Amino acid sequence: LRGDVQWGIFSRIIAAIGIGVVLGNLVSNHLDTHWLETIFGVFLLVVSVKILLDWKPVFEETTIPPLWVFAMVGTLIGFKSGVLGIGGGAISVPFLLYCGLPMSKASGTSASFTLPVAIVGTLSFLLLSPGYTDIAWSTGYIYWPAVALVAPFTMIGAPIGTQLSHSISPQQLRRIFGLLLVVIGLRMFGGGIQFLA
Repeated sequence: LRGDVQWGIFSRIIAAIGIGVVLGNLVSNHLDTHWLETIFGVFLLVVSVKILLDWKPVFEETTIPPLWVFAMVGTLIGFKSGVLGIGGGAISVPFLLYCGLPMSKASGTSASFTLPVAIVGTLSFLLLSPGYTDIAWSTGYIYWPAVALVAPFTMIGAPIGTQLSHSISPQQLRRIFGLLLVVIGLRMFGGGIQFLA
């Protein structure tokens, strides 16, 4: 990833992310997730506005926050992924920007969380979720045909995205990410409200 992954940050946060994933899985078995979708939708919309308005990070240069900050944020990233079944980039990238990382390094470091989150999430959904399902080719909450279809394209798309991130200016990359958060936030917020109405 052309040095975009900050392994020092990775080592400080990845354990908390794994714990958050397991906690999110346990909660998802007993909680109506549409409330959480609404809450996270609002959160993402607020973050997207700050990014699109070119909100400046608190630190002008890369600063490593205290370990307890990584523990809190990592648990939140993992919890969201475990409950909603989506990646943690919507939280991890803004957090890394807050730490003063440039957009390319924030994206690269956030991408490094994906494989551990996927492994821990898959194992926890296999081992901790109810065993019954009426969907063929499924184990717990894991639908294996989707895994077989999505995984190869994800591996193909990751290096392509990395190449594109280096051909786009940091300002354009921030705008693209901000707009992506708007779309995700609106979908989550709208889905939660529609179900709860």
